[in-house]
Amino acid sequence: MTELITARPDVPMGEEWQWQTDVITSRNGTEQRIDNSSIPRRQISGNYAIHDQALINQFAMAMARAKGEGVHAAFFQYETKLTAAAALGATNLAFNARGTELRSGDLALLYDDNDLAYELVQIGVLSPLSATLSAPTTLAWPAGSLIAPVHLVYGGSGLVINRHRVDALASIDLTLREMGFHDPFLNPYNTTTLDLYAGIPVIIDKPIGDAFDEEILTGAQIIDFGGIVDIDSQWTRTKDQYLRRWHCRRIMVPAEFEKWMVFGSTIRGAQKPFWLPSYRADYTIISPPAPSGNQMTLGGHFFRDYCFPYAGRKSFFIESDGGLHLATATAQANSGANDLVTFAPALPAGAAYGLNQKIGILHRCRLADSKMSWQHFNAHSILEMGIISTDQ
Repeated sequence: MTELITARPDVPMGEEWQWQTDVITSRNGTEQRIDNSSIPRRQISGNYAIHDQALINQFAMAMARAKGEGVHAAFFQYETKLTAAAALGATNLAFNARGTELRSGDLALLYDDNDLAYELVQIGVLSPLSATLSAPTTLAWPAGSLIAPVHLVYGGSGLVINRHRVDALASIDLTLREMGFHDPFLNPYNTTTLDLYAGIPVIIDKPIGDAFDEEILTGAQIIDFGGIVDIDSQWTRTKDQYLRRWHCRRIMVPAEFEKWMVFGSTIRGAQKPFWLPSYRADYTIISPPAPSGNQMTLGGHFFRDYCFPYAGRKSFFIESDGGLHLATATAQANSGANDLVTFAPALPAGAAYGLNQKIGILHRCRLADSKMSWQHFNAHSILEMGIISTDQ
């Protein structure tokens, strides 16, 4: 058995789901994406505030004795409580397995709420509301005790111990990555489904934050030959790249976190595309679409020139008092200085769909760097994703 890290990091605890995707971009900007892993490798990070020299020694020994074999660490963001007491020598634990990310055969850490006692156990057979153990417990655990999955991880070559006083307090910044893949990635009791448009996942939740910047990529290569500038770009369209964040009620509404897990498992890093509404009024409405209608007039020729020719921009959303409607342009015609757009599917019936309309781009996207990054707080989490638009 390798060393076991039992200390809990301060919040927020960092976590990354990292897929391996090769993205090959041709001269005209067309992408070929090669999926090298359907399951992500997870990385956890955090700051450990240590008030006990024995715990500092534990970290030092864990890193020193690993010798390339890795260490075991608890993934505290997936902890849950025992729903019934377990006596000394118990071979069955009662808890809701839905949010723990435990699988049959996994190691798990049992510990009390004060982190004063702990025990490493191995899950035998996992059920929705309980689990059998491969060996009896060596301690008695009251209801409300905590259980978290334990995985084999590895870190970098250096461990920095920041000592704030000579021998009374220290902190350790640690990043640990799974040695292998947690297969299957999805909890067997995760039954959530995704919102789809044209068979592709769509993120309906609005992002959060105070900055919604975008970078426009042109693919241009600029070479200056002693004052003579040569600009070369074979891309047929520009690409938009940006960073977005979402709030997730991980503990109070577990289905929100489970849905993001299904989302990640479906798109598999940068491999598969998804839809993301801009939630901006990207278009000026001249003649709004009527309920049950499939035509509208948009101001200027922004839609004709910038959006309609490209598969990744010709779709849009119509947000109104009736809700969110997603559609794709099937035809475009000039209406004087404006664009007459025909789309499908038609706007639903109901007067509310004609009130307070906002129309914007429904971006077809992929992950820019094949990872989903989390900051886990006590009851909620913040998800961050780098995104780039795509036609494929």
